Amino acid sequence: MGLGDMLIKLGIKYGSSESKRTIDQVFKCIATTAVETSLQLAKIEGCYPMCNKEALIRSSFIQALNLPGHVIEDIKRFGLFNSQLLTCAPTGSTATMLQVSTGVEPNFAFSYNRRTVSLNNEETTYSVDADILAQYKKVWENVNNSELPDFFVTAQEIPWKERIEVQSYLQTWIDASISSTVNLPEETTVEEVFDLYMYAWECGLKGVTIWRDNCNRQGILTTKKEEKTEETEKNLQDWIDFKNTGPIQLEVDHSLQRGEVIPASNNWLGLKRTLTTGCGSLHVTAYFDPDNGELRECYLSKGSTGGCQNFMIGLSRMISLSARGGVGIEAILDQLKSCGVCPSYAVRQATRKDCSVGSCCPVAVGNALREMYDEMQNIICECNKDGIVVRDAITNKFITSGNSIEEVDKKLSIIPVKNINAPSNLEECPNCHEKTLIHQGGCVSCPNCSYSRCD
Repeated sequence: MGLGDMLIKLGIKYGSSESKRTIDQVFKCIATTAVETSLQLAKIEGCYPMCNKEALIRSSFIQALNLPGHVIEDIKRFGLFNSQLLTCAPTGSTATMLQVSTGVEPNFAFSYNRRTVSLNNEETTYSVDADILAQYKKVWENVNNSELPDFFVTAQEIPWKERIEVQSYLQTWIDASISSTVNLPEETTVEEVFDLYMYAWECGLKGVTIWRDNCNRQGILTTKKEEKTEETEKNLQDWIDFKNTGPIQLEVDHSLQRGEVIPASNNWLGLKRTLTTGCGSLHVTAYFDPDNGELRECYLSKGSTGGCQNFMIGLSRMISLSARGGVGIEAILDQLKSCGVCPSYAVRQATRKDCSVGSCCPVAVGNALREMYDEMQNIICECNKDGIVVRDAITNKFITSGNSIEEVDKKLSIIPVKNINAPSNLEECPNCHEKTLIHQGGCVSCPNCSYSRCD
C-alpha cells in the first residue's frame, strides 16, 4: 500500500512513463529480495511441498528477475521455501487507518465521502481529506485543490489504458495476484468495457476489476453527495422488502417497528412433518397465519432428551421469534440451509439411505418448512371459492377478491406456488430431485441434500 502517495512525494504522475519505470525498479528490488530470502529459508527448512525446481526456474517470474548464475543453481538444488511470495492486496481498511493510499492504486480522490455500515446495519457517510493533500498544504500554504500540480492525479482522471499498463508492470514482479480497480465514467459503453478486458488479457494480467461510476450497486467511496428523493427512498424500501421477504411472498405487515413481535394467536393453522435424521426421528410442527399463509411459529422435538434436544428447542424458538418479528420465510430458510453437513447425518445417509432431504437437522427443517409453507399457500388459494386469494401477475402480490374464481381468472393469473421458486437454469439432483445442482470446485454438488458427484 502507499504506492500512489509515494509517486506524489516523488513528483511523478501515476500512469506516466516515468511512473512505470519507477514501479519497475522498486518492485524488481522487492521481488529479488523476496526470492533470495525464500531461497535462504529453503536451505535451512527445506522447500515447500511438491516444489518443482525445474519448473520454478523456467517460470516467467524467475526469468524476469535475471538472477545471478549461482542463485539459479541454488534454486535448482534447494528450491524455494514459499510456494507464493508476493501479492498486491487491496488493504482498504488498513491503509485508511494509516492514512495512506490504498493498495497499489492511485488516490481515489483527495476529498471524498466515505460510507460505512456498522454491525447494527446503520449507515454513516462522512467527508474525508486525504492525508497526502494535508501534508502538501502544510508546505505550500494557501493552495486550493484547483491549483495542485499535475502529479496530484485521481483514479477517475487516469485513462484506463494507463491503469492497465501500470498493473502489467506490477504483474511482472508479482508471482501471485493483484487487486486493482479501474474507475470508469458513467458514459462508458459495453464495447469499451470489452476492449478494456481484452487489453488486460493482452498485457498478461491475471485479473482486473472495473467500476463504472453511478452503478446500481453503491460504491464504498464516492465524490458526489447523493440527494435523497421520495423516489430513491421508495426504491430503497422496495429493495429492503425484496431482500427480507423475497419476490414471491405475500404482502407483510410493514407497520412492525424494530423490536416489535406479532403476539401468538390460537387461530393459526398448523402442519406437521416427521423427519429421519442422523440421530433418529425429528418432529417438525409449523403454524401459519390463516389470512396470508405466513409462517408464525415452529416447534421441533427429537423425541428424546439430551443436548441435541435442547439445541432443537433453542432453534425452534429462534425460528418462531424471527417469523413473528417480520422476517420473511425466504430469509429464514436461507439461514437454515447454510448450516453445512452433520457427520451423523452423512453417515446414516451413506449406510441406511433413509434420511430426510438435507445435510443436517437445520437443513432438513428448512426443507420441511418450505414444503409446509407451499402446502399452506395452496390451501389458501384453493379453499375460499367466494373470496379466493390470488396473485396479481403484474405486481406479483397476493390479493383477496370477492369475485368468483371464474371472474377473477379472467383478470388475474393464478400462479401455482409450489414451483414458482424452482430455478430454471439448474440441473435436477439425482438424490433429492430438486433443481439445486451447482458446479463448484471442479465438482457437481447439491447444497439441499449434500449429494456430491465426486464422492
